[in-house]
Amino acid sequence: MVTIDYSSIAIIPVITLLLAWCICGYLFYRNYKKHGGGIKIWKAVLVLFVGLFSFSINLNIWSTALKLSILPLGVWILYFILKGRNRWKSYRSFAWLGFSFNFIFIVASLVAIPFQQWIFPDKKPATYLANLENAKLITIHPSAKKKIVLDRKKLAGKFTHMKQREIYSDKWFSSLYEISASEANKKEEHFPYQLVGVKPKWGSGLPSPTLYIEKDGKGILITTPQQQLYYRLNDPVLKEEQ
Repeated sequence: MVTIDYSSIAIIPVITLLLAWCICGYLFYRNYKKHGGGIKIWKAVLVLFVGLFSFSINLNIWSTALKLSILPLGVWILYFILKGRNRWKSYRSFAWLGFSFNFIFIVASLVAIPFQQWIFPDKKPATYLANLENAKLITIHPSAKKKIVLDRKKLAGKFTHMKQREIYSDKWFSSLYEISASEANKKEEHFPYQLVGVKPKWGSGLPSPTLYIEKDGKGILITTPQQQLYYRLNDPVLKEEQ
């Protein structure tokens, strides 16, 4: 049985992609009507999809992978196939329309980027700490205090009060990186707690981050495949277990 993880769906790119397909469908329908039904629709659709094939270059804009089509490979293939059968004149508009759809899709991807950042800002802790229902604190270093738990209510109410601070990775990390077990036990760990079971906002498409809690309970380090964010609070979000 195949299961789909809907929690990892990036809803903004999905919406812009659907809108792009709607525009493509309308352009195809309008072009087909111009031919007055003289062409079989399944052949027009086939030519259109072959026209989509192109030589592309990969771009990375604001951490978004894009493909920019520059050579219409599908159009050239259709030209050589249909030219000998004297059908190129009838189908060439569908071939070029298919190639132009590549640019509609890349525009849709570019439009999605600012809306994604506006609705799901990747610099805001609330984006990554949206679901604390299954949040659990675990100790990852011997220097951590015993019988300490997460105060979920306090953390949930502190999102707007978190202040981003500079990361001092060379000074902070010991057991998070490769050091011997004896050194890790002796050294005071700056982030001896890890927060697990936290999920980002639904629809953001962001992976669940790796979260570390500072030893005083007032600092949170958010680690994702793309970046690290460090936030400080006025009050600790940890408390002694009752």
